[in-house]
Amino acid sequence: MDEYLSHLGYRRLELSYPELFILRMAIYLHDMGMFLNPRYWSELKIHKEDLLICNEDPVEKLRKNVLVDVLMRKMKTSFEDEFFDESGFLRFPPKMMGKTWDSFDLIDKAGIREVMRVLHPQVGAGGARRFIPRCDRVASAVSSIIRLHECKTAEAFRYLGHEEVGGEDVDLRKLAAILVLLDSIDCSRRRASPEALEEITDEIRMLEEEIIEIESEKSSNHGYLSHWIFKRHIKRIEIEGSSITIVSDTSSPAHVAGMIFFEMANNVLPRFIAAKDMLSEYGVALNLFLRIPGLTAPIYLDERIMDAGRSFCSIFTGFPDWASRWKRRYGSREFTLPRVLALLLGGQRELGMRDPTDKINSFAAEHVCKLLESEKLSDSQRAALLEIFKCVD
Repeated sequence: MDEYLSHLGYRRLELSYPELFILRMAIYLHDMGMFLNPRYWSELKIHKEDLLICNEDPVEKLRKNVLVDVLMRKMKTSFEDEFFDESGFLRFPPKMMGKTWDSFDLIDKAGIREVMRVLHPQVGAGGARRFIPRCDRVASAVSSIIRLHECKTAEAFRYLGHEEVGGEDVDLRKLAAILVLLDSIDCSRRRASPEALEEITDEIRMLEEEIIEIESEKSSNHGYLSHWIFKRHIKRIEIEGSSITIVSDTSSPAHVAGMIFFEMANNVLPRFIAAKDMLSEYGVALNLFLRIPGLTAPIYLDERIMDAGRSFCSIFTGFPDWASRWKRRYGSREFTLPRVLALLLGGQRELGMRDPTDKINSFAAEHVCKLLESEKLSDSQRAALLEIFKCVD
């Protein structure tokens, strides 16, 4: 992320030295809530009432989460009773405190990780206040920025004000918007080696099948595999002037469908657009594109692609007849299209076919071509997508 910041240009962003110093600290620390040992949450003194951010209630979100729900049912308790003490402060479940991590089963670990993932901005903010030594103003500034780095609306930044650090004014709202922007585009596969990605994907695929077994008959959950499958072909991020380009190394319709309508629409664009809107108030104009091999021009990514992604993720479908392994296992059950594509792409070796790629691509193209008939896209967006998916206009 620091590399992206340098490509955007410190002068262009009009960052003072204290602002650059605080922003860099926030870049390096923004995800530390994912890695702080949850057994020490109680020391951070994070109250339940302080968890509400970005107009979202994470406690309600976790209460409805399938993994957390299963964990709580196993423990015969509720999320609030187990994860908050009598005074309402966040804690690690007392019933699990005396056990080693290796003694937990896959679902137990997944449930804890899910709580860590959802609460990591708040936990990271608490960690920044606790662990940045000897400078309360810097700690407060970094904490405020980290806390909001997952927000998807520009309104979430507006209450942030200014802090005086080193005798200079620090605009926290601007720094939070820059951090959200940088984190939103930090989506390439370079964050992990090919071997690590393969190991992560295999583990998540096993977890995905466990989740499906314990879910209700029809679930709107997109699953956890989709994110890792669809980002594997994001090769790099290029920044030139006001243009930010996400570079794909594949034109495979199944992967491109997931990349555009799931990964970009759900995980990149909401935060990018929020940060872009806020930075436009500072005179910084930015545009996001996706470059696909074989296309003469990159695809412009905006609210129209995000809206199409919502439609894509609301499509429910069963597994095709040729996917015999899943067809036998799940019969006529339906899942969201991103989830079905991710399972097919992630489990090609288990399909019992010499090369299932063409069938998976045709399956994806069939659904996307139907989707494009009703979506409001620009002429250039539509033309590029029709070419990728070989739709008849």
